[in-house]
Amino acid sequence: MIKNVFIAAMLLLICFAPKAWAYDFSAKCESGQTLYYNITSDWDGVFTVEVTSEMQDNEELVFYSAPPEGNLVIPERVTYDNTAFSVTGIGDFAFSLCRGLTSINIPNSVTSIGTGAFIGCSGLTSLVIPSSVVHIGDMAFSYCYELKSVNIPHSVTYIGEKAFSECDSLTSITLKSAIQIYDAKLRFVKDGIKYAVLDKNTVEIIPNVQSREEMVVDPDSDPDNPEYYTQEVTYNKCSDMSALIIPEKVTAGNTFTVTGIADLSFLGCSDITSITIPASVTSIGRYAFDECENLTSVTIPNSVTSIGDSAFYGCHNLTSITLPNSITHIGAGTFFNCQNLTSVNIPSSVTSIGNAAFCGCSNLTSITIPNSVEYIAGSAFLGCTNLASIAIPKSVTEIGTTAFMGCSGLNSITVDLDNPIYDSRNNCNAIVETSYNYIVTGCKNTVIPGSIKGISAFAFAFAGPDVTSIIIPSSVTIIEDWAFVGCVNLSVEIPSSVKIIGKGAFTDCNKLDSKTVKKIKKINPNAFARN
Repeated sequence: MIKNVFIAAMLLLICFAPKAWAYDFSAKCESGQTLYYNITSDWDGVFTVEVTSEMQDNEELVFYSAPPEGNLVIPERVTYDNTAFSVTGIGDFAFSLCRGLTSINIPNSVTSIGTGAFIGCSGLTSLVIPSSVVHIGDMAFSYCYELKSVNIPHSVTYIGEKAFSECDSLTSITLKSAIQIYDAKLRFVKDGIKYAVLDKNTVEIIPNVQSREEMVVDPDSDPDNPEYYTQEVTYNKCSDMSALIIPEKVTAGNTFTVTGIADLSFLGCSDITSITIPASVTSIGRYAFDECENLTSVTIPNSVTSIGDSAFYGCHNLTSITLPNSITHIGAGTFFNCQNLTSVNIPSSVTSIGNAAFCGCSNLTSITIPNSVEYIAGSAFLGCTNLASIAIPKSVTEIGTTAFMGCSGLNSITVDLDNPIYDSRNNCNAIVETSYNYIVTGCKNTVIPGSIKGISAFAFAFAGPDVTSIIIPSSVTIIEDWAFVGCVNLSVEIPSSVKIIGKGAFTDCNKLDSKTVKKIKKINPNAFARN
């Protein structure tokens, strides 16, 4: 797969390269290889050349009849036609696919290394870039698989995209330039953790992705005589990790500070049982610890200001987590299906709780929503079956549909008296949308007040088998879609004041049927459906 990606990348680059390449002259260098040159200036006393490749036809990705090998010493000056030229550049694709090159000595006269100049030099192990170089082109050293060390001087002002992509053996990076280089794909692995260099001082952790071939049964083949094919599977290399200690600083040439944990960094690392995150880290990316099934506890330091969506998705054995008072948002699916999480302390810095943030946390028994939270998204606590109580503070101004759906253990719901949007009038054990007089969330102990005009969609959905009797007052005129879906033991008398019953409103309420409803103008055909 990697080879296919490499070939595709080469073809893409070549599409934007000149259609006919030519060299002006060739000469043997000090290390014995024949190099090819294009004259870039030969007038007004300025005589310069750049190194180029030999071949003109690039359709077959062949650039040399005899590619240079071994230790290559590029000269500072070269003579042609009795004129001394200064070697100031290494041109685009100059040494592409020269797999036999093991080291390169670039002279101090060179200021520019072109696009794809050394792409695919898979035998190259070390590289020193002189302090004369200011420009390193896109993919200049991509796919140099054996490159172990690189020295980038302070003179460099530009490093192109993917300049060091797939240089997977790098262990030492000496970086003196102050430029931002994330897009250069300069990476290294230390103690099993893979880092991406952001600048000369900082790194972030990224996925240490590996690949392997697996035999897979062809689903279209005869089950009694199955056929197989090979499929390349990618995965995070983290099987040796248990107690994960992320360092604050890591040395690989430069000493770098670890400031972030990127998206998917430890996805599927099921051996991890605990995580220590240093105070240098400011961000945790999306799905960073997704499906770390044996993770039991994590403390997030106050330096962290953002936690990405689904960061701890599917961490089934996570029992406790300490959230820092530096975050303002709990993202969508952050703790989705963390089935053994029993309690969470939401800090007073949080202003919003994202969609399905705690969905499926079936052992969560208590949650304190601080008086800083303004928005609770749909399905935020869906399926938290052991959650016993909810207290909505005065700061909350929007609650999404199904935010507390399926919280079948709820027996107490209160809303702060000073909340301007919602209330729980008459100690009704429900959340009421004040201006419309609609119940938006109820539970088994809800007593619907006589001032209520409507029951919102999903208000009592899957509220549990203990919801056995609800008295709907004669003030109610509408019961919206799916309002009581899944209340399997519910007995209720629907008053004649109700004019509309929405789709699926009483689906799977097995003790009810449409025959018990009279004088209602509009009943959705599926209001009393059975699954």
